Amino acid sequence: MHAHLHSAVQKAIASLPQRSIAKSGAVECEVRVLFPVSSSKPRPGVSRPDSVVVGEDSCGNLFLMASDGSVRFWDHETEDETILAASVEAFLDSLSAPTPVVLKAGQVKRAWIDPKFLEEQPDGLRLRFVCCNIRRWLYNHG
Repeated sequence: MHAHLHSAVQKAIASLPQRSIAKSGAVECEVRVLFPVSSSKPRPGVSRPDSVVVGEDSCGNLFLMASDGSVRFWDHETEDETILAASVEAFLDSLSAPTPVVLKAGQVKRAWIDPKFLEEQPDGLRLRFVCCNIRRWLYNHG
């Protein structure tokens, strides 16, 4: 990558997670991390060995810069690639804020949380979970 990309990548890193959504048509991906220019390197096992990893999502998928300069989303399960932008600059400029999820009262009928996962969470999260269940029970039965 060229030196002029360094500041663009650093600026994009600083704006995560406020601007963490990459879109291309119907494809929407959340960028969990972007890598500084100095740490970008080819990734063994990726379907395009000539590409460079510039970021990743939280599921193990990668954002790659291909040899033609385009940025692609690489799905680790299918090894499919989707072109997201013609260049790293265009990719960084296209990142947007996540769309908030707004739920109406009663819209969620049930939820399940793995008890092992819940036990791994800090006490504050467990307390909020219990209080939420009590409020829901009171709302439905009170």
